[in-house]
Amino acid sequence: MPRGPRNQRLNLFLFKEGTTRAQVLRDDVGQLSVAPISAGFDFEGEVITKGTPPNPPRWRQFVQSGTQQQLGPLLNQSASCLIVLSAHNRFFAVAFGFARHWIDDARIVRRFGMIVTLNTVHPDRIRSVDREEFETIQRKTRSQTSVSSSMENFGLNVQRDLVRSVTGQPEDQAFARHVTGADNLIISAPITFDQLGRKCGEALHHYGRDAYRARYGWIDNFVRVTDPALLGDLDAALVATLRTGAPENAFLTPRDTLDTQEHRGFRYPYQKRGTDLYPDLRMEEFLGRIDPATITLESLNQWRIREYTADDDTPSREFRVYDAIVYEIARGDKLFALSLGEWFEIAQDHVAAVNGELTRIPDHENLVMADAQQGETEGEYNERAANDSGGQLALFDARPVRYGGGRSSIEVCDLLSADRNFIHVKAKTKSSTLSHLFAQGLNSAQAFRDARFRELAIAACPDSHRFVFEGEPRISDHTVTFAIITQAPGDLRGALPFFSKQSLANAARELFNMGYRVRLKKISVDAGDA
Repeated sequence: MPRGPRNQRLNLFLFKEGTTRAQVLRDDVGQLSVAPISAGFDFEGEVITKGTPPNPPRWRQFVQSGTQQQLGPLLNQSASCLIVLSAHNRFFAVAFGFARHWIDDARIVRRFGMIVTLNTVHPDRIRSVDREEFETIQRKTRSQTSVSSSMENFGLNVQRDLVRSVTGQPEDQAFARHVTGADNLIISAPITFDQLGRKCGEALHHYGRDAYRARYGWIDNFVRVTDPALLGDLDAALVATLRTGAPENAFLTPRDTLDTQEHRGFRYPYQKRGTDLYPDLRMEEFLGRIDPATITLESLNQWRIREYTADDDTPSREFRVYDAIVYEIARGDKLFALSLGEWFEIAQDHVAAVNGELTRIPDHENLVMADAQQGETEGEYNERAANDSGGQLALFDARPVRYGGGRSSIEVCDLLSADRNFIHVKAKTKSSTLSHLFAQGLNSAQAFRDARFRELAIAACPDSHRFVFEGEPRISDHTVTFAIITQAPGDLRGALPFFSKQSLANAARELFNMGYRVRLKKISVDAGDA
């Protein structure tokens, strides 16, 4: 019997309606070779290629210094290809190698691949899920199973997680043997070149279906904003916020999950080659390198953040500053969030669920703490609170416990009370610092259940409070209190940005499940000392 076509891995992109061929590629991509697709197919297009000249790897000189014998020719070389085709009245692209980075991301249809995947994969044949938690510091995680499984087995929190990518086996094996969907669609299927147009049409058909909503209705908890007038209003608010130079509800995050073994760092716009790389993206660092007055929507789309993996001189990829911004803003009774270059309206039931969880966290009315003073640092406040407590509060601030191997350390708390209350203090200056506060409380509470951690904590604890760590504790006798310094009037919960509310709700839920009491404490700022 004649053999069928070979299995091919195709990385497929769909472009927005109205996109022209000239708008498919980024303007700054050069040295490309273009060849027209042969006549006679049911689609038209171009094959675009680019190769890099052979170069020695960056590690060659270092390795050669360790031996007198010549290592011989060691060269790296890569080639990439992008097939741009017009079929079914839409533009598609199929990327090989690094050609995916030639595409203008502003022109692609977001979540195209994920919707196709959710509409085609059997509910019990999912292999991998990438998700992002909509919290103050976004956490991107990948969950995989050893065998195909249902979505319920991936530990998704439908009130928190934005699904970024899904991998699985389609019910219709004629469409593909294997699919992964995010913004792009990666399919593995037996196919010949002349069938590309038909395969694009099949993918477009599956994208237009809404079968996924019956299976995964929560997937649309975060709804994309498409109204041009509303988008313009939201973008204008973002620009105005960034121009203040000190936004509390905007921060930066990489576009994709980082490969921690390959990642070397980032450079911001206007940062020259040879300058130090930044290991993380931070809004304050970015704003410190530019004039906030020059921030416009156009500049946010033109400025590029460069990521480096192979070496410190040639970026492995770059992305728009706009695509790296996470920002939240309320408009009336609706909440909107910018993430990875797209605006989302967060479903009201999700907002209501988070606010409802916060109402179940009581205020610590019995805990007496002095007001903070204007200009006082957190460390200064903690030291003063301990000194003025008459021995009731022990100072743990800046005394981390080395725990978990290597250089890992955990902050037990900032202040420890004689009635077994772990008090974590933070000033409400930026939402990202509050996320650290809630993570600190959760990590400490988890470690406290380990006898080894308690032994190490005793060494950092004053004699008066060592009894808290001695013996086998009953968790229900202990309280975790999040104390937040703020000048905002009224209830503390209303002063928190939504991302911070969500971080707090998630931490409190886990603490309650472990058996701890969880409390909130608002520390006001004494305006009279200004």
